[in-house]
Amino acid sequence: MNLRRNLPSTQEHPLIDLAPLIDVVFILLIFFMVSTTFMRESELEVSLPEASGQPSDTKPNTIIVTVDERGRYAVDGTLLFSHQKDTLKRALQGKMQAHEKPNLLIQADASAQHSAIVMVMDVAQQLGLYRMGIATRVEQDTSTDE
Repeated sequence: MNLRRNLPSTQEHPLIDLAPLIDVVFILLIFFMVSTTFMRESELEVSLPEASGQPSDTKPNTIIVTVDERGRYAVDGTLLFSHQKDTLKRALQGKMQAHEKPNLLIQADASAQHSAIVMVMDVAQQLGLYRMGIATRVEQDTSTDE
């Protein structure tokens, strides 16, 4: 039994229509563009309290926790979705893995609740972060000499 087809002496190559393939790829591209969630960086706006003293440089091995006036937290610029202690603890633990013996800098708004700042300090102490600082801005001299 001969199963081979008899092809003419001039072999013709099959033609592949690319239009449906291009349509499918275009639809997939649109699908992935629409369904992708874009990361939105959000930061807290904080008005630091004033203090007299010399400004110090932030060390590269520092984790910065920001507390705004409504008690929201941000760890190294990433806004946390919850005000809960466990959420703050998990975020600090994640940042501690990237640093060796990190320092903690608390940037709290001047009108932030004291309890929110104490909670940051409590969580840091539980995680073994004992080198902490509170960020302030340089006191403005409002007196005028006449």
